[in-house]
Amino acid sequence: FYRCRIVAPPQNAVGLQQNVSNPFRNLELVAERPVARAHSVVVELPSLEPASLYIAIMEASQPCPWAVLRLLTAAPLRMRELSSREYEFFREAEASSSTA
Repeated sequence: FYRCRIVAPPQNAVGLQQNVSNPFRNLELVAERPVARAHSVVVELPSLEPASLYIAIMEASQPCPWAVLRLLTAAPLRMRELSSREYEFFREAEASSSTA
């Protein structure tokens, strides 16, 4: 489970946009768990920061057609898959990510 803190531009800045050449610059590993024998992974995060992007990724040694992502939260959230371009950026940033 990774977190990418969103850095807002200064309030007096006009016309600034996200740096698309490196959208995952602040990527950090929040939690990591091995896949259990039951082919499941449980990760508990005590709190989610509102101004952060969270990325869940599961890598198994064998493909699992029944993989399901379930999230239990106290507040509504938005979810989407990374685009293929975003996924490439994520993989590059993952190698140099820090641990939270």
